[in-house]
Amino acid sequence: MKKIVILGTHNSGSTLLAGLVHSLGINFGNRISMGGYGVSYEDAGIYSALRPFVAMGQPIDWEGLRGDSEKITTFIAGFFETWRPIPTGIKHPFLCAGLTVVGDEHLKEFTFLNCSRPISESVAGAQDSYSQPPDKVAAYQLELFDAKLEVLRRATALGCPIMDWNYNSMMTESRQVIRDLASFLDRKADDEYIDAVIKRYSTRPFRFSGLPIPLPPQG
Repeated sequence: MKKIVILGTHNSGSTLLAGLVHSLGINFGNRISMGGYGVSYEDAGIYSALRPFVAMGQPIDWEGLRGDSEKITTFIAGFFETWRPIPTGIKHPFLCAGLTVVGDEHLKEFTFLNCSRPISESVAGAQDSYSQPPDKVAAYQLELFDAKLEVLRRATALGCPIMDWNYNSMMTESRQVIRDLASFLDRKADDEYIDAVIKRYSTRPFRFSGLPIPLPPQG
């Protein structure tokens, strides 16, 4: 069973990436919430588990996270176990911080999709999108970004599969980006299917509501 973690700060393109991953037939659970652009692909339980310690525009409560590490680990491991053997993904910006307290024995089981949009662009986007003071938004985003780098460092050392995905590349090289993503996730996506995905996600604002066309047989 593939356990896919989409790792990215706010405004990193993670929702677009999650929409593409879902369009390739990857499950994101049955409690995904709605965001400003439609479906966010964020499980409501992740928000509940991490919100006491992580919030936009505020310093991350690292002591609290470490103190609740067992509960956080149990939730994330349990989320994937619930959907076994279906290939399943999980996504939320809070995971950048939350996964720092998850042990290597669990981390080594994950496949990572890293949203590698330049942090300066993600910071600027968040400052435009959220009502908190810009300096506090920037400080929070940078702290979350540093946490993401630490998770990726550990994942690399553990030999986890990791793919860097850049929002900007999707805007300029859509076909190749989707083809590479499908290959990395071991999903079959023929040209007709890729055309349908591109058509669905080439308009703004992006709206995510399900599969554009039936997925090609996976075999």
